[in-house]
Amino acid sequence: MAGRMDDDVSWRRLYRRWFVEYNPLALLSATFILGGIWLLSREAAQHASLAGHLGVAALAELYALALIGGAWFLVRIGMRRAAAMLGILAAVYQADLTMHVETSAYLGWIGWLASVVWVGLFAVKHVALAAALRLRLSRGALFLPLAGALGLAVLPHVLREVGRGAAETLVGLFVFAIGAAALHLRRSVHGATDVRARRAVWVIWRVWGALLFAHTLYWAYEHQLGTGVSVAALALVSTRLLREEWSVWATSAVALIGAAAF
Repeated sequence: MAGRMDDDVSWRRLYRRWFVEYNPLALLSATFILGGIWLLSREAAQHASLAGHLGVAALAELYALALIGGAWFLVRIGMRRAAAMLGILAAVYQADLTMHVETSAYLGWIGWLASVVWVGLFAVKHVALAAALRLRLSRGALFLPLAGALGLAVLPHVLREVGRGAAETLVGLFVFAIGAAALHLRRSVHGATDVRARRAVWVIWRVWGALLFAHTLYWAYEHQLGTGVSVAALALVSTRLLREEWSVWATSAVALIGAAAF
């Protein structure tokens, strides 16, 4: 009898840990929402619908705001782990998973306006998410994502107007600037005191970096650009992490040769 009661308690603890504290249903919901938005976006693209494109982008923004609101509510009632999960999902949605900024480059002045609005919403959500999770951002943690968002919004428009060589250089400079800033700026997030919170912040920074680079790869595919300059920029940025002088010189040489060759 006692053994059966112990088993019941163990199952309850396991259930609470996986479905209440960590709540994978939030991740499942975000995945389904993203899939639905992608399907709507594809339909809008096939019919060349301006209203459809802007409506899809608005849905993504509303869902991200809902995630931030949910995180705020969960923090208020003391469920910080579940709030951290929603915060991570909201941060992932910040990286424009619907490729809104790329599509806006083909919409003329309305596209420019949509990109400006997107950057403004990015800034609002960035500050709101930190406030919802009761985090205080340093200047570096505030500036770096905004700089990345500004580049994501502006470069798709510029790349359509310049030649291939100039486009490759601009993308490479953007990658280098963001990477160098990420390594040199103090990106402190105050309030992330326990191990789980610091781990969540660590994950968010790296997910943002990966998604930012994914956008640059899409630009290369869309405009038939070489990736040598961007890869070389990443290699040059990585020299900041190297300790041996010979490895710095070797990495720099390989990066420059690769940029010239590709």
